[in-house]
Amino acid sequence: MTLYAVLSDIHANLQALEAVVEDARRVARREKAGKLHFVCLGDVVDYGPQPNECVAWVQENAELVVQGNHEKAVADPFPQAIYTILPSYRPITLWTRRELEDEHRKVIGDWKFVHAAPPVLADFTLFHGSLAWGEDGYIHHVRAAGENLRRLKTDYGLFGHTHYQGYFVEEEFGKVVMALACPERLPNRMDKWRPAEVGKWKALPEHGQPALFNPGSVGQPRCHPYLTTAGIPGDNRAAYMLLKLNGSGRQFQFRRVAYDVKETVRRLRGIRWSERGSEAEGSSIYKDEADAVRRAKDPLSEMLTETLDQMPERLSALVEGTLIPTITGEMADDWRW
Repeated sequence: MTLYAVLSDIHANLQALEAVVEDARRVARREKAGKLHFVCLGDVVDYGPQPNECVAWVQENAELVVQGNHEKAVADPFPQAIYTILPSYRPITLWTRRELEDEHRKVIGDWKFVHAAPPVLADFTLFHGSLAWGEDGYIHHVRAAGENLRRLKTDYGLFGHTHYQGYFVEEEFGKVVMALACPERLPNRMDKWRPAEVGKWKALPEHGQPALFNPGSVGQPRCHPYLTTAGIPGDNRAAYMLLKLNGSGRQFQFRRVAYDVKETVRRLRGIRWSERGSEAEGSSIYKDEADAVRRAKDPLSEMLTETLDQMPERLSALVEGTLIPTITGEMADDWRW
């Protein structure tokens, strides 16, 4: 029996990552699995306070790693890639670009958007955002899922990006059904979606029923608007997924794990931005990028220049007003994600 832990959207939250790893290893011991295998579907960096530590862990422990849109925004040539990030979130992306060590910047720049899987995962395609619209595209409803299922060349897809834990499956007559992970058992009577239990093994759909699975976010889980509309409270515990592959007996399980949120909040509040950036450690990334932005002659560069000029204030406001409320579960979700 082969056991895979599928992680996505760690977002530089080391406390959540460590809790997920510990939980996965505990399940592996209980299941008497051999080696526990890790794969990662992207967005290891950005939003959180420990990007270097998270990249280092993934580099050392994950057998397959997909590049997410935040890796692209942090590692690609500046300033073009950062324009794909929402303006209000650019301060933390700029901080991450400056904070990331050169070795880790190169590592995440080499990751691929779609990953070729080894024979044991030959029935799976691994990607971050969307097969139809690239790493910045979202699969958050059945129409988007249908377009991606048509492009899927394997039985199953594993993707991230939305932070919504659940799956889409094509049933009879091409009908696509969405299942969202819920912390409690609910009746299958929802019009637009059905519940998927957390912490329970379930058989993968049969061959001929293509499906797309999202393990949810390790470092920044979010609540799908359909859950909110149904009156189901959000769950800010770290999210991931297990795959148990044993010949024809193939199963999956969604997992949720409590972690030290207070420590992540403490580290977020410790983030600082200075005009010198990291030059004291021999890096001139802040100076080079600031100069590049200010030389550019387009409306987007003017917006980024304004962000750079107000970085200390904007970074602090983003941390307190958005990043901390998101991981503590105090911020309501919406389609802008």
